[in-house]
Amino acid sequence: MGPPVLFPLLHRLSSPLRTVTPTWGRWLLRQLPPPSCTRTPCTTSFPGLNSQHIRGMCVESTLSHIKELSPPEQRLLNKLYEGLISGQRASLAESITLVETQHPRKKELAQVLLQRVLAHRKEQEKQNGGKPLAFRVG
Repeated sequence: MGPPVLFPLLHRLSSPLRTVTPTWGRWLLRQLPPPSCTRTPCTTSFPGLNSQHIRGMCVESTLSHIKELSPPEQRLLNKLYEGLISGQRASLAESITLVETQHPRKKELAQVLLQRVLAHRKEQEKQNGGKPLAFRVG
């Protein structure tokens, strides 16, 4: 099967995938695997541990990566975080690109960014009496 036959076949196979458009928040979360940190396990297959405890361990692991960030990485994450919180669409687009990357270090940066955004949202819900808030960008 040569290139003239292979490319149309690949195009037909990938076309249905481009029509799926889930909400961006759930989609962003599905794009990232648990952090690839050897210090703290981040899977749900531990007997006797509930998901809340495991989630807390993942947050601690991810936040420990903040200390290991270089100054340019810290500036990038701060810029994206502030942009997302303030509703800037350009920051959303850049954050999605960061999440979709195949580069291992950038995946870690994306994980840190998502944890910061989710922590902010959780804090906002706590201030709102536990009622869920809409997270709007753009």
